[in-house]
Amino acid sequence: MSKAERNKFKVVKKLWAKWGEPSRRVFNAMMTRMLPNQGFYTHTLAAKVPKQHWEVTCINAAFEAAEIVKGEAAPTTIVIEQTFRGADPGRVARSFVKQLSKSRPRA
Repeated sequence: MSKAERNKFKVVKKLWAKWGEPSRRVFNAMMTRMLPNQGFYTHTLAAKVPKQHWEVTCINAAFEAAEIVKGEAAPTTIVIEQTFRGADPGRVARSFVKQLSKSRPRA
């Protein structure tokens, strides 16, 4: 039996308790890898993102990964559409959003 994963990034206790060990391990691993490696996850010509903004990006990515492991991922299309609301995301991103919109389950 492996040791219980420590809540080293101070995830809200209620959420941390909802996750099993695999989700907790994935969250911690994503945060550990992403936080110090912004250059690896962003375009080489992109301006450096301020530290607080990068931390939020890392938390969001780690949360999504943990939820996927748990089997309850948030609808990606909605997140992407909200990100680009009011701004032109560019040809590639528009195409991506369009593809995701087609695959979104309808209520």
